[in-house]
Amino acid sequence: MRKITGSQLIFVLLIITSVLILILFYFEFQLHKKVVKEEKIAQQQEQQIYSKIWKDIETIIDDSILNLPDGVRFVRKKVIFNNNQPTGDYLFLLKNEDTYKELKDFLKNQIEKSQYEVKFKIEENKYIVRYKDKILFSLSSILNYVSSINVIIDDCGYGTSLEKKFLELDNRIAFAVLPYLRASKRFAEEAKDKGFDVMLHLPMESQAGNNPGPYAVLTNLSENEILLRLEKAFNNIGIENICGVNNHMGSKATSDERTMRIVLSCLKNKGLFFIDSLTSNKSVGLQIAKKLGIPTAARDVFLDNTITEEYVRKQWNHLLNLSKKNGNAIAIGHCISLPTYTILKEELPLLKEKNIYLLRVTEKVGGYEFYGN
Repeated sequence: MRKITGSQLIFVLLIITSVLILILFYFEFQLHKKVVKEEKIAQQQEQQIYSKIWKDIETIIDDSILNLPDGVRFVRKKVIFNNNQPTGDYLFLLKNEDTYKELKDFLKNQIEKSQYEVKFKIEENKYIVRYKDKILFSLSSILNYVSSINVIIDDCGYGTSLEKKFLELDNRIAFAVLPYLRASKRFAEEAKDKGFDVMLHLPMESQAGNNPGPYAVLTNLSENEILLRLEKAFNNIGIENICGVNNHMGSKATSDERTMRIVLSCLKNKGLFFIDSLTSNKSVGLQIAKKLGIPTAARDVFLDNTITEEYVRKQWNHLLNLSKKNGNAIAIGHCISLPTYTILKEELPLLKEKNIYLLRVTEKVGGYEFYGN
């Protein structure tokens, strides 16, 4: 019988040890997989429960909004997802703190009629509503304001010194940037970094035949070509820099249903909102956007069709009067207009004492609007 040497014995022991280690690793791996799978199932079940709670609470809130106390104007609802869990953010225009308390008590009473136990707590000047220590929604207030306005500055991207001055204004105004200009992307990036809402100012065909700029959206283009031009414009200023789109010129294009369906379907896929500049009273942009479920709104006032201080001031006052009448009004100005810059610099800080709130465009289109009593 052949004698096993010491080295052979060591080799055999190493093999046996390796096999045992592999078996151990295999069972540990299987155990880990099982734990991960169970945790995932538990998270999914928790998410399903949380989503059901959210849906029920949201329904209660939405129904309650239609019966709000006097003095409350609902501005917007925005639903975000935090770790895949829906969270609502509700913004209201209110008369005073007493009205805010009345609103909070009103919603609290409505929700307590449900099967869920909720906790209201003031955090960072907001009422935070929690369910089992998870935030369901927050109530934000704009106190003592009777109305709101939005201001959009068009035709940005030329890189002028006046354009840069607009970046020193309140960052709740928005900028619409033309593509293919020497400073288009740089301006969009700088505006975004400063906290402004930035939009693509999309060149579109005009009824009068005026040149809207290169690679404009024209009504005689194929669907594929329109989509290619949209992508080109997005890429030129950086789609990561924008949150929405409005039309540059476009009186003919925005009046053409086929063209607008193509454009707006693309915006929906990109998660972008649409502001109709209303360069034509025949525009179908707002109507189609609403049908497609795209956040949308339309311009009420052009500030500087005539670039004089007298005209811009007259239009500014018209904007404020419209906002008081309707609850909100949207103005569009242009970054080539010095009177527009001058009056905005002077008037924006005075809005608070006039009880008018400067609303971001993203807040305007962030949900639906309801203006009550």
